[in-house]
Amino acid sequence: MQEDRLYKVSNIADDLSVSTTTVYKHIKKLKERLVDCKVKEKGVSFFNQRGYELITGSIKETLSVVEYKQLSTGFKEGWNTRLKGLEQAIMLLVESNNKLSEQNQALAKTVQSQSKKLNIIQLSLGAPKARPVKVWQPPVKISKQYSFLKKLWYELTQPELLRAN
Repeated sequence: MQEDRLYKVSNIADDLSVSTTTVYKHIKKLKERLVDCKVKEKGVSFFNQRGYELITGSIKETLSVVEYKQLSTGFKEGWNTRLKGLEQAIMLLVESNNKLSEQNQALAKTVQSQSKKLNIIQLSLGAPKARPVKVWQPPVKISKQYSFLKKLWYELTQPELLRAN
């Protein structure tokens, strides 16, 4: 079953804790030896178990044993510290969410009790008494009454006398 397994370039890079560029460089170097180990489907290259072993062997030869160990442990430790940091951040968010939820519930209870108290006070005071409102009216202008002839005379000679005061 292991012999039937096909490996993508990204899988090989992850297994060795190196970049995919490094894997591609070694594939290019081993091009002639990998001809019958490579399968390409929909633009993605896959390698069988023999190809995987050739590529990993080439990469391990290139890297010194110390560098390889440092890369693999450093890569894993880096991810472990990141995961721990993310877990701590999530736990802090959960705790703060719980605290905020408790505070919201307490505030909701306070608002309800104050609302009840205000309703009691409002009922005890009763409705305010309405006083009648006197609507403003402009003062009535009284004009003097003149006879027809006098009015005609004033219109022609002194029209300002006909104005209402």
